[in-house]
Amino acid sequence: MPGAKGRYLKVERRDFVTTDPLAALEAGATLALKAKVPFALAGRLAVWYYVEPAGQQLTKDADFAVPYGRAEAVGREAAKSGYKIHRLGIGGVGISSSTVVADFVDRHPKFPQLFADAVKSARRSRHRIRVGRMSIPVVPLPFLIAMKLVPHEAKDERDVEELLQLVSAPEYKRVRRLAVRYLGALAESYLDVIARRIGHPGPGMKKRYK
Repeated sequence: MPGAKGRYLKVERRDFVTTDPLAALEAGATLALKAKVPFALAGRLAVWYYVEPAGQQLTKDADFAVPYGRAEAVGREAAKSGYKIHRLGIGGVGISSSTVVADFVDRHPKFPQLFADAVKSARRSRHRIRVGRMSIPVVPLPFLIAMKLVPHEAKDERDVEELLQLVSAPEYKRVRRLAVRYLGALAESYLDVIARRIGHPGPGMKKRYK
């Protein structure tokens, strides 16, 4: 399986007519920088960074991971610029305008450590995209897979399937350990179910009990 090189992301304004996630990406990153809040690109745009175009599902917004307690600062900065602000039920703050929708997610109170550590790891990694003069860190692949396991929704499982295509059998064990560390023991079986569904060698043969 190919390594995750981050070479597939290419977003241009002319590709979007009614929605523009690139505008959300630019606006969200700009606001986070102004607010001096550490962040990393998460959600479907982060998936786009890693997977080939055929595996890129449509998205209308940009999602950013932020440490718990820092999303509010971005919200205050966004309010100064005229954005509508709302609390996210999953933890964090959302901003919106007629052309921009962006979420700053911390997953408080259930999984804030996952998102905080993902941001730290992203800021240390080489996985970045350039938008204008900005260099935006992207959540590393193992953390992104763990994040996508949280919602238990079909669209997120499809993203996990695409991301697992970039994970070798030895690397799979690391991804599984990380998921268990942040999400609990049930994350192991959930990830294995998805992996076996696409024929990934990582989980091995399903155990049979008498």
